[in-house]
Amino acid sequence: MHRINQAEDAFPFAERACDLRRGLLGNEIEFFASLSLADILATFNGEIDKADAYKKEAESVAALIDDPEFVLRLRLGDKILQRDVLDEVFLSEIIDFGDAGILSAALLYQSSADNMSIEGALESLDKARILIEKQHDKRLLDSVYFAIAEKYRCEGMISEAFANYKKSLSCNQHLNASVQNCVVMLFESERWLDAEEFIKARISLVGELPNICFVYGRALYENKKYDLAYKYFLKSSSDVVDREFYISECLKYISDQELCAVGKREVTAPLSISAEEFYSALKDFAFSVSSDSRMHFWYFDKAADKYKWTKNPEELSKQMLITFLNGKFGKGMVEIVQEPRAGAGFIDIYVLLSGGLKVVIELKMCGNGYSSTYALSGESQIIHYQINKGTKLGYLVVLDSRSRDNGKHFKKLQTVDGHTIYTVAADMRPLVDKG
Repeated sequence: MHRINQAEDAFPFAERACDLRRGLLGNEIEFFASLSLADILATFNGEIDKADAYKKEAESVAALIDDPEFVLRLRLGDKILQRDVLDEVFLSEIIDFGDAGILSAALLYQSSADNMSIEGALESLDKARILIEKQHDKRLLDSVYFAIAEKYRCEGMISEAFANYKKSLSCNQHLNASVQNCVVMLFESERWLDAEEFIKARISLVGELPNICFVYGRALYENKKYDLAYKYFLKSSSDVVDREFYISECLKYISDQELCAVGKREVTAPLSISAEEFYSALKDFAFSVSSDSRMHFWYFDKAADKYKWTKNPEELSKQMLITFLNGKFGKGMVEIVQEPRAGAGFIDIYVLLSGGLKVVIELKMCGNGYSSTYALSGESQIIHYQINKGTKLGYLVVLDSRSRDNGKHFKKLQTVDGHTIYTVAADMRPLVDKG
């Protein structure tokens, strides 16, 4: 999860791993690894006190480990953290030790030294690449190709850099730094055909997210594919700088016949519903239900002296959402299909949006008998539905009644193996206004 940029979600699992390994004999190296990961994730999430505690515990565990490979890895890690130069003596020690994993990591780090020439850096990186490719564990390979690409980019060798950015992404398709730097490089060098091809491949992987739609539209515009660029600018977020400018520019070049082909509804905004606009509509739904309709989901159990969910609250929420979407967009802009079969399960709602997007929606309750684990299980269900329906876009709507942690631990946007999931939480705590 950390590898695919989900540090917040990964942290509880790292903490659990530490708890399970704490106190076990003969498990010190694995325990140290779990503590170190927990330290990294806590720091990334801004939980500094926890990070310090895990770091101190890791240091105390490391002091108990008498293993030559572990000690050498630790020494290399310390030098990397301190940005120390790897002198010839230490490099010779690593080479003599004979561990390909340690040596490849050292070569990768060495290539980033400020005093290293481009030839020396590339030679070091190529040695690391060869070593890693011979190993079963190739997790460093994406970083090696990314580092090679960066060296070429800084030297203005665009074709070589582009080839290695693509290689890094073939090893790890979620390496966002490689995606971002590659797109910036292609735009700055005005390699518009390469940019169009590259961004199109990303869209097939992660879906038509608003910002990706804009940069894809820009590449299409520069390639004089104005009608297609126009469509993608419309799918981008309205908050994107220069969006309206490029839409106006596209219209200058689109003939009346081409506009007719695009469709009369695509000449006047909103011409299509983007993923971000649909997410915004679901937030409006969550606010509306929370503000105006939440008590429709509760009844007061006098015997238990507390509020309980009404019968079939998920079905009630589904019917409310269908009514809301039809009212929000109009039946001509959305086509809603209720609970079609998708493999072993049923989709709560399957929606065809104006503009071509297909989305699945899963509704889940949380709190008062429904655990947060149950609510989050909707994410895996959405992916299952997406696979069966041939779409990459899904939305999880959580009706959250927890008195503590209300609305927490739900991630607005995440991408898992190319499947994009937006999450919206509605405050459903059974509060009665006594004022």
